[in-house]
Amino acid sequence: MNTSTSRILSLALVASLAACAGPRLHDRTQTAFSPRGAPVSVTHEQIDQPLRGKCIVVDPGHGGKDPGASAVDGSREKDYNLTIARLVAQQLREAGATVVMTRSSDKFISLDDRAEMADRHRCDLFISIHADAASNPSARGATVYHARGALAASNHCGEELLGALHQAGFAHRGLREAGFRVLMGHSRPSLLLECGFLTNTSDAANLSNPDWRARISDAVCSGVIAALQS
Repeated sequence: MNTSTSRILSLALVASLAACAGPRLHDRTQTAFSPRGAPVSVTHEQIDQPLRGKCIVVDPGHGGKDPGASAVDGSREKDYNLTIARLVAQQLREAGATVVMTRSSDKFISLDDRAEMADRHRCDLFISIHADAASNPSARGATVYHARGALAASNHCGEELLGALHQAGFAHRGLREAGFRVLMGHSRPSLLLECGFLTNTSDAANLSNPDWRARISDAVCSGVIAALQS
């Protein structure tokens, strides 16, 4: 298993696989556990590329003429969204997924066009990456959203993503529902992740930290793997 792949597997998965090593290494099927503790059956072929055959649309929120929220230092949400989304996309590809990004540069894409990509590619998951803002500067933490009246698959993916964030030690505000166009404008399973609040001093500092962005990307990929394997 290479270093890049091991970073995107959950700690629980790595620990379980290690426990299965030795005399049982010849077995084709092993049992691991998702970030939420649910058993996940994996084969050796799935260990290096657990998302092989899956299609995921990664949507960096805002872009171009739409900067999104702004931090006190003037940094813009659209830039953080793209940076984190690129990390997520890279790790998902390393895990074997076919990844489509709604934008890969500072470009404006309409909400309807973003949503249309989910149906066009018949993706297994559409995930939109954002950073939050609030009038109350004490508001902080990540939030996972699924569509109002969401598919059961969206709820499941949201629970796994939230579990991965929790296991990795990220402050969060739970799994919530919303009527966001990028979640409701198509028929595919979908989530929107607010990584933190640009209006909160601590969260804004985290979002500007490359190591923190790499950690949250790891957690996102761990959650996606757990969700799409179970």
